[in-house]
Amino acid sequence: SALSSARFAAEAIVAALRGGDCSQRALLPYAERLHGEVGRDMLLARLVVRTVANRALNRMWLAMLRGVVARARIDRAYADATGGVIAGIVPTRAAFAPHVLLRTAFAIRDEFRQTKDWRSHVADGCVALAGIAQDRDGFVRWARSVAEAAHGVMTRQQPGIPSETESYRGGHDERNDTGRYALAPGA
Repeated sequence: SALSSARFAAEAIVAALRGGDCSQRALLPYAERLHGEVGRDMLLARLVVRTVANRALNRMWLAMLRGVVARARIDRAYADATGGVIAGIVPTRAAFAPHVLLRTAFAIRDEFRQTKDWRSHVADGCVALAGIAQDRDGFVRWARSVAEAAHGVMTRQQPGIPSETESYRGGHDERNDTGRYALAPGA
């Protein structure tokens, strides 16, 4: 969560100032701690945000959200998990627990079953496809960003955090095209 991240940052800054070393390498333990303790939640949140960013699929996302809200109205534990994630007081991974995912799948299924007939779903699909066809390059960028975020969740590798075989480049702070510090294999 943001509060945990802020606390970790404050602790790292105090330690760096006390030790007289505010270099990038001295602050690396902050990134490692953040990645270890809240990294998975951040990766899951990133995946969700990137997935719903495709506006051509807005009708589908909104129908899915209606299903989630309908389920939350009748299921207190589900509401606590999903609402807590949205409020930032429950770890994101709570919404991805198997029992919550199953309830979400049923809620979405029920929403699609009760609100429209099959022709309406086909029409919504056609609207989505038309939106995708109008911006094929945008769709490819979106699909790549979702795939990258999903890969991050599966491998637990977050951009900007070096894996065991990567380290930060030496010298000045070079940033790559994403605005994060560039990584160099084996550096």
